[in-house]
Amino acid sequence: MNAERKEMIVAQLKTWGSIILFLISWFFLLMIFVVPLLLFGIMDPYSKELTQEALFFISLVMLMGTLTTVFLWTKFKHGERIKDIGFELRTKWKDLLWGMFYGAAAVTGGFLICYITGLVQIVDIHFTPDILIVLFTLILVAAGEEILSRGYLLRRFMKTYNKYAALGIASLLFMAAHLANQNISTIGMINLFLAGILLGIYYIYKQNLWFPIGLHFTWNFFQSVFGFEVSGMKTESIIVQQPVEGMEWLTGGAFGFEGSVYCTIIQVLCITAVYFQYGRHHTLINGNLD
Repeated sequence: MNAERKEMIVAQLKTWGSIILFLISWFFLLMIFVVPLLLFGIMDPYSKELTQEALFFISLVMLMGTLTTVFLWTKFKHGERIKDIGFELRTKWKDLLWGMFYGAAAVTGGFLICYITGLVQIVDIHFTPDILIVLFTLILVAAGEEILSRGYLLRRFMKTYNKYAALGIASLLFMAAHLANQNISTIGMINLFLAGILLGIYYIYKQNLWFPIGLHFTWNFFQSVFGFEVSGMKTESIIVQQPVEGMEWLTGGAFGFEGSVYCTIIQVLCITAVYFQYGRHHTLINGNLD
């Protein structure tokens, strides 16, 4: 083993050690932020179902905890500014809109395929104010998960790994973070990994969070609108649908659209499109971001 290779392995091990410590501190800080929700009865640890209002406040404190942890580690451990992880919007607002378009178009296309082929039936269409709570909740969820998964984890892995290896590792961690979700399936796990690729491939070229935040938000929100579970979580919807039994590998079943083979195909197409739109003619970021 030559000295350069040995030095790289040591750097990668240090990255893993740092990330493990970061995740431990992130978890404990989240627990501190959750305490007020328990004290005021907003969150019931013994309840299997949460109200839309409870989900909103949980998402809010998780975003606050994530932002706080990322800020502290970025500033005091890595000596960088929090905005360096990708908060520049002035020149990236079009990318935000593109991200929102990708998420909305992907899920809408998936629902239309299921509806036209008779895999789902529309039982009812209704609107309640709770859908607005869902909208704001999913904005918080998208921001929090992207700041953590792409803004911090993917960025740190890109310090010592090839950009594509870093993307793969961060996507595996993104999938692993959802393994405890209700009704997860093998197809769902594959699609969560692909979601990590889809949300991260833009970041390895642009180092900006607004595209993945926009995509993540509309992806989740339109699943809710069309009556799909969102990664296994039931939310308020506008369309009440009834999927055909026995075809869960196509409809997604109780896990939602992310458990569908159609989702797999659509994500591969979206990953390809994002690559050709942002990556093909872009100067790729090398392993060292400094």
